[in-house]
Amino acid sequence: MFGKRKEAVSGWDPKLDVELNRVRSLSLPDLAAEVMEKGFAMEFAPGSSGFGIDWVTDQFSASPQMKLRDTTTRAHQQAAREAADPTSERYKWLQLRDTVGEGVQALEKALLINQTSHFTGVTTVIGWVATRAGQEALEQGSVASIVANSTT
Repeated sequence: MFGKRKEAVSGWDPKLDVELNRVRSLSLPDLAAEVMEKGFAMEFAPGSSGFGIDWVTDQFSASPQMKLRDTTTRAHQQAAREAADPTSERYKWLQLRDTVGEGVQALEKALLINQTSHFTGVTTVIGWVATRAGQEALEQGSVASIVANSTT
């Protein structure tokens, strides 16, 4: 009873463990193809700053929505403790984010996505958008083979 309530309150995807194991078992070309499909299959407006790694990772397993209470110092300290605890959902989601990041890196190396940045006046936002070659590879279903050829 308490585990289910905590899970519902925490907001973490209950299938996070399964998704983490599934994604970590993929070959790099297959991982990159799935990252491309989930994170970059849409059309980007000219000048778009694209999507960051957290957004792309959320397409695999959503993290909890940020709330005002998450901006407190106490919440940041709790998040840091969770990030260091291998049994926590935050730690597992960060592992998933690192794995998705490998797929992003492979896509970038294969010239299928391009890193962008946008200064908001306070911070610089880093994201990625699909290149023309990336859009074409998605349409043709050739992302995995392109990545395999570019990483050997």
